[in-house]
Amino acid sequence: MLQIALVLVGVAALQAPAPTRSGTVPASTLAPPEAAEDVLPLDVGERQALSVTERLGRSLTFYSRVLPILARYKLAELDLEQRCADEEECAAEYSELDEWGSDKLRDAILELQGFYVKSGQVLSTRVDLFAKPYCDKLQVLQEGLAPIPTDVVKEVVRRELCGDGTLDELFSDFEEKPLGCASIAQVHAATLLDGRRVAVKVQRPGAKPLLRADVANLKRFAKLLADALPVDYYVVFSELGDVLEGELDFLQEAQAMEKLHAAVRFRPDGRAAPAPLRVPRAVPGLATTKVLVMEFVEGVSLNNLAAEAKKRGVEPGSPEAKILGSRIVRALGEAYARMIFGAGFVHGDPHPGNVFVQPGGDVALLDCGQTKQLSAADVERLGAVIARLQAYRAAPADRAALAALGDAVRAYGVELRPRDVDELYEPTKEAAALDDDACLAAIAVTLFGDKSVDEIPGGYSADELSADSPLKRLKSFPQALVLMGRAAVIIRGIASKLEVNYSLADAWEQAAREREPGLPPPWARPEAQAAEDSGEPRLRDLWRAVGRRTRERCGAVAQRVLPAWAKKRIAARIARRL
Repeated sequence: MLQIALVLVGVAALQAPAPTRSGTVPASTLAPPEAAEDVLPLDVGERQALSVTERLGRSLTFYSRVLPILARYKLAELDLEQRCADEEECAAEYSELDEWGSDKLRDAILELQGFYVKSGQVLSTRVDLFAKPYCDKLQVLQEGLAPIPTDVVKEVVRRELCGDGTLDELFSDFEEKPLGCASIAQVHAATLLDGRRVAVKVQRPGAKPLLRADVANLKRFAKLLADALPVDYYVVFSELGDVLEGELDFLQEAQAMEKLHAAVRFRPDGRAAPAPLRVPRAVPGLATTKVLVMEFVEGVSLNNLAAEAKKRGVEPGSPEAKILGSRIVRALGEAYARMIFGAGFVHGDPHPGNVFVQPGGDVALLDCGQTKQLSAADVERLGAVIARLQAYRAAPADRAALAALGDAVRAYGVELRPRDVDELYEPTKEAAALDDDACLAAIAVTLFGDKSVDEIPGGYSADELSADSPLKRLKSFPQALVLMGRAAVIIRGIASKLEVNYSLADAWEQAAREREPGLPPPWARPEAQAAEDSGEPRLRDLWRAVGRRTRERCGAVAQRVLPAWAKKRIAARIARRL
């Protein structure tokens, strides 16, 4: 686990940061901490930036917490090589070290928060890369951060939405206990005066200066160490800075919700189609830069899905769990296919805390603060990569397919560093070119293929933390790939966690072929606007609702009537087809 801390300032820097207050939070348990007593006053939220001294202090704190973890792993590596009798003994020693290191890393992230929370969130999804203690203990970062007191939340909401009035003029009920406490905001359930149940998202006071300071530190870090870092991280952190400003403005998020709601309801060729998942919408007129009122989503987040499934008798790894996991991952893959190749507008943060499973098994995607508008050229180049990747996967021994895939990735703007070779061996120009093509192809397979079954070319490893990972040779890549790569990495992590073999290339291949350039974006199409303006359900929507309700009722009857052995046999048969 030596690489984990490096990932926080390296590969995981592909994660867009999210701010919150500073201050130490007890982290001896995975249960959500109690409300912190040192919450910043409301007026502090207007502060624009931390001082140079404060920014430097955050950086020094991070390294003072993380370097001892790195040192312990390095010393253990040297020590265990000498005295471990067998692999089992080494594994036991590393297991103890993982428990200790994961506690220390979690505590450091909870203390610093800001950018580091988002990095830790992504690490917690990568069960395919990191030891179980790290994934388990960092999961608290998904939705278990310390809440800000409800009276502070209510005062922010009152100021932003009611002016000199009171909350009673807008809400008949406002729940004291938050639904979730994330790094940038927390969410409360409430009921409007007309009876609609809604979710109210409130930005944490003092969030902006903390996050801006983290991004400024990272950009400075990237410039100073440009020659030492394996990748041009200045591009990454510049993209983070752009995303940051939109994420801190809830008016922009309200608009993004409308765009994504429309994006998933149309195929890339412009045809309307049932949405693979739900994107909740903002309540018109109830959004400011700091407060956002939106539709309420019933369900359970992926973080809590396993526990909820166990309560209902569904064990991890069972056919029933495989069916549900496949449904979730396919819904995400299809939604992103439409976002990318239809709308060119992408949700950048599908971590497990933002993915909800609703009653009946439908999926919802929350938190639209991190989004990216792709250019038509970016979408076209990505479509070419997907098409060439599928051709390579069908014939991995075909050198022409390998070269074509390498060219497509190169055309996307990806540049490589020269590969380290033995001093006594100087590769021919032809061999070096072939190796570069293999590396570029391996990057495409790593991001968009199914690394459990795909052949990784050139002797490279699908393990992103391996010394043979193709990502180690990345020199630079286009800014548009930052959030795209992040979303792809998170979805793959979710698939691994749910034990689903999955390829985004398979999910996106048809969408890339269907893409119809020249169409207005989904949210601006007359048919979408007419359907929203009429306020009346269309016959097709009614038919789908009847079909969904019928399937739910049939399933409920089957659950009650069929014996356990019959239900398991049916589930196993369905699971084998997935």
